[in-house]
Amino acid sequence: MSYTIRIFCRAETPVTLSELAEAATEGGFLDQEPRFDPDPESVEGDNPEWRSLLLIWSTGKQPIVFHNHFRDDALREQIQQLMFILEVSRKTNPRQRLVDHLQQSVRMFQIEMSREEMTESMWALLDAVEARLAKKCDGIVFTKDEGFFDQDLKHFYKL
Repeated sequence: MSYTIRIFCRAETPVTLSELAEAATEGGFLDQEPRFDPDPESVEGDNPEWRSLLLIWSTGKQPIVFHNHFRDDALREQIQQLMFILEVSRKTNPRQRLVDHLQQSVRMFQIEMSREEMTESMWALLDAVEARLAKKCDGIVFTKDEGFFDQDLKHFYKL
């Protein structure tokens, strides 16, 4: 079953494939040398307008797919869906903080993986990547089952 993590970012700060690959390989979380598609060492590596990156982290396992949505329909649709839910939510300070952040978001990183195949070290890797992207791009992290997290991955709102 596919599992998705989204990071909604207010800053237009570009993130290249090379930077994302570097974030994914730091920390020694991987048991084997990962492969990326496209290769971050290629000409595409410095392109801040990349659309997707596959992290092939273990033979026989589904890759982790990173998507970069900058001011596009996918970003607008996700924000619209969340705002619809928030419309009927109780008015609180964390809710207002979330609404303000979503309204100002210009980028969404979407991370897709097979939840059943994830190992503890891979979850730790994703936490590190999420935190790095959120801090660099003034983002908040969202998962449907857990809610919203700040740049330090501290939970602050549940739908």
